[in-house]
Amino acid sequence: MSITTASIEWPSQRLEEVLALHRTDSHRLGFFPRGAFEEHARARQIILALDERDEMLGYLLYRVAKQRAMVAHLCTAPRARGKGVARALIEHLKRATTSLSGIGLHCRQDYDARYVWAKFGFTALHRKTGRSQDGHELTFWWFDHGHPDLFSIASSGDEFRQKVIVDANVFFDLQGGKNRNSEDSMALLADWVQASIELCVTKEIFNEIDRAADGELRARSKAALTRYFQRTPFSETSPTYARSHTQWLAMFHIS
Repeated sequence: MSITTASIEWPSQRLEEVLALHRTDSHRLGFFPRGAFEEHARARQIILALDERDEMLGYLLYRVAKQRAMVAHLCTAPRARGKGVARALIEHLKRATTSLSGIGLHCRQDYDARYVWAKFGFTALHRKTGRSQDGHELTFWWFDHGHPDLFSIASSGDEFRQKVIVDANVFFDLQGGKNRNSEDSMALLADWVQASIELCVTKEIFNEIDRAADGELRARSKAALTRYFQRTPFSETSPTYARSHTQWLAMFHIS
């Protein structure tokens, strides 16, 4: 299936197709008045996905506030689900919002769709209870465009120490894990080792923490993240940052 994406024009007859598609999934997307659709269309904040016959495959509706794009709707036609429509819409949104700090959204924990956001490059930052009568738990997902700010500059790390990225298993070991490899991992915290290395994590650790069923473990682990320098996925490919913790243990004759 060939998929093309484009921001809606105003006025546009396509808006009626968007409204019709919304009605097919309104039980999940919730009530959204026609006037709000028109407002977003005027602002060109509705992205359409079309097939080779120019027929509607899906749409994405978002708003912009405080230098963030917030996704309100991501809706795919039933016949087009599992065909890459959602990814095409998200990729269009990424390209359209590069001047912003990033893209955010809330997704219910009991929706199967929650599994796709990590695949799209989003990070699960926190959870909260929704405002619905049922009080469903919502996860806030974030895609960062990587613009430097005062906080990222201030936390750029110690340039005189080798940066070592630890994976999720090692990270959890360092928080007090009790498995057979935890003693090896704990050796990374020795003062004389710390003088030479700086432990780092990537944004994927947020998703690993979010998968933890234990709420106390999630909270404790997120609090511990403030002690780690965070690298972007791009940096993981660099030899400077690609050493595993086991390589460092071997180098220092700890393992």
